[in-house]
Amino acid sequence: MVRSFRFRNPGTSEMTVWVDLWSDDIRIPPGSVLTIHTHHEHFNGTPTIQPTETGLAFWAECDGYEADIDGKPLPL
Repeated sequence: MVRSFRFRNPGTSEMTVWVDLWSDDIRIPPGSVLTIHTHHEHFNGTPTIQPTETGLAFWAECDGYEADIDGKPLPL
């Protein structure tokens, strides 16, 4: 199963989304949208999202994920 989560940066400066379990920092330019596609095969928990000083922390609770900004895939 795949779930998708979208994070829009409405601000005027870069925003960071920290993705756990991988400790990945994804930087979102102003006005852009980050989409995270989580893959659930064995681990199927409920994600947790919390604000941080520079953006958000996203505990994905999944087996793996892919991400894109404004539809362009990110190398992870």
